[in-house]
Parts: sequence; C-alpha cells; structure tokens
Amino acid sequence: MSTSEESLAYGVIIVGGGPAGCSTALSILKTNRAVSLLLIDDADSEAFKIGESLPAEALNQTIRFLSPTLHAKVFEDISAGHHLKCTGNASAWSTPSVHETHSIMNPFGMGLHLDRARFDESMRQAVIEYSQTASKVKVKKGKAVQVDHDLAGRHRVTVQGSDSTETYSASWIIDATGRKASIARQFGAKPVKSDALLSFYALFYTSPTSAESDRDHRALIEASKNGWWYTSKLSENRRVVAYHTDDTDSTCKIARKLEGFLDLLRSDTFHINRIVEEHEYEIMGGYPKTTAANSTRLEPSHCFDEGAKWCAVGDAAMAFDPLSSQGMMTALRIGAVAGMTIGHKLRLEGVREGGDNGPWPPAPELQVAFDQVKVEYEKHKKYYYSVVDRFDGEFWSKRKN
Repeated sequence: MSTSEESLAYGVIIVGGGPAGCSTALSILKTNRAVSLLLIDDADSEAFKIGESLPAEALNQTIRFLSPTLHAKVFEDISAGHHLKCTGNASAWSTPSVHETHSIMNPFGMGLHLDRARFDESMRQAVIEYSQTASKVKVKKGKAVQVDHDLAGRHRVTVQGSDSTETYSASWIIDATGRKASIARQFGAKPVKSDALLSFYALFYTSPTSAESDRDHRALIEASKNGWWYTSKLSENRRVVAYHTDDTDSTCKIARKLEGFLDLLRSDTFHINRIVEEHEYEIMGGYPKTTAANSTRLEPSHCFDEGAKWCAVGDAAMAFDPLSSQGMMTALRIGAVAGMTIGHKLRLEGVREGGDNGPWPPAPELQVAFDQVKVEYEKHKKYYYSVVDRFDGEFWSKRKN
C-alpha cells in the first residue's frame, strides 16, 4: 500500500451521519480509541427532518453512555429553547377521548421534542471531537457514489465531495444510509416492506404570543377512519402535524396537496385540529411533504456479517412504524451495541494505530440484539393496532390480521 493509499485507509468506514451512524461511531471509539474511523455524511444540516421524538431512556442512558459531552450539549440546547421537553404521551386511540401517560410516571424523566437538524449536527460534532485526541478520526462531507473491494478484500468507497472525489478503504463498512440501505444492497441484502404506510407531514408556525399560550407539550396521536394523526410542539413557535395512511388509500391524493391536507386535518381530527386553531397556527411554505413510514427489514434476515465485515444499523437494518416511537431509540441503542462489537473485533484483529487501551468489554451478540428488537416490535405493533375497533375500514382491518 502506497503512502497516499495509507492516508486514505481506515479501520472502519461508516456511510451515513445520522443518529445511527454517529452512535455506532461513538461506541466504536469509546470501545477502542486506537481504531481509525471515517464517517461519511451528506445530510443537509439546515433541513427540517421528521422524527423529532427522543425518549427519556435514550437521552439518559444511551446518549450519556456514548458521550457525556454530547449529553451535556443536549441539555444546553434544552436550556436555550432549541429542544422542548415532552410532558407525556396522549392518545385518542381506542376511544375518541384522550388518554394520557404523564412523564412523571417514567423513572427516566421527560423525553424530548428535538430540533432534529441541531441534534444530528451535535452528534456529528461529538464524533469530530474525537479527532482531537484519537489518531485518525474524520468526518467527510460528501456522497458515497461507489462501493467495491480491492485485491486484499478491503472495502473501497468512492466519495464525491463538493470540490473533489476520493476513494477510501477500510476493513469494516457500516451501512447507516437509512431506508435505502444502499451499502447492504451491495452484499445481496435488500429492504423488504411489511406494510405500505406513508407519512404526510407539515410544519405549522404561529406568533410568539400564541406559541407562548400553547402549553401542550405532549406527543398526541389521534386515530381516524383511514389512518392516524400525530402532533408535537417544537421550538421556534412551530408545531409538526403528520397524517399516516397506506399508499393505496384514497386519501393519499388528497393529503399530498395543501388544501387537501388541511381539509383532512379539520374533518378527521378533533383534538389536534383544536390545538392548531386555538393557537392560530398556519401551515408553513413548502408543506405538506411525504415520506415512507412503513415497517421494513433486511432480507436475508441478517444485519451483521463478520465474514464480509459489514453491518447495517438504524433504518438500513430495520425501519419502524412511527406509532412505536422506537426508531430513534433503537437507532441509538443498536448503534451502541454494534460499535462495541466492531470495536472489540477490530482490537482482536489488530486493526489499530496505537497500543492497548484496555480493559475491553466482551463483544455482545449483535444479531441476537437485532432479532430481539424485531420480535418485541412486531408484538407491540400488532397489539396497539388491534385495540382500535371503532373504525372498520381497510387500513385498520389489514393490521388486525
């Protein structure tokens, strides 16, 4: 390997700089500070991203474990008003009345309604901070446009940046590319959908005075004839509202358009629409938008291949129905377990640039962790949809079988 090739060689390449990718990176570096790591990120750090719920368990267990500095930064942002505390979960689900679970009942405390762009950037900064003390850690802004292998069997990733294109190599490669699972596909795996759920979402804005009067900091869901709705209050006088239904449902065409979305909001919901109207929220420009919200899993059903030295984390491995509020928590938790596993294996393989930093934790059974999450998720998903019997449409009947 030439000197120039060595400068582009790493122990691990992670493709995707969202919560799953950053959690994996932080956990690898925490487990094995001697490993070299490249995190490739092409996210727009300014763009709004749906998926703003951070459960208290994830905040006060996983985030604190990954990086005390990151944990402190999140609380600084709470104090500055960038993230809002979630006071509980409320639902008009099996009945039209709202039933609540207050956060005071949670031993971990309050969860958060995140400014996702800010939170994701904080996670990337936590990885970057390691570059000040670790031998070779880098966050590269760019898009992975090609993945192949060299004669030695190392993964090669070509990254297109704003001003150059470079090819990096690594012993391990981690797919944190989200639902597209673009790296896993290179190894013959593909995401398989178990339903056809879509999310139509919009940001609403109101005046500072009206926002101050909106003291509802719950996560609120409301079942309707053809699907279900969700809302939560965000920072900067905003509120997110989302409608979930199947891609074959007749309301899809309606929900894609501004007036149709607002008409459905008024006709389908009582509690959510009342919040929007009482506090004079207006839909912001460019909305509604649409994103996939279906449950997916990789087939063949493995997300970790020690022989080929690749792993999928986050939505690339398993994507969840938003009803579960499990996506963020699982992305962080599985990323942490994956990082411990890979960091440990890299040490055993001798892929490092420094001496032993021991002691080293035992490598967890990563595939077992994936399988356990999948089983628990499917069980709870089936139960929560089954308790709604006040609607008899196709959306609900599909989920009771």
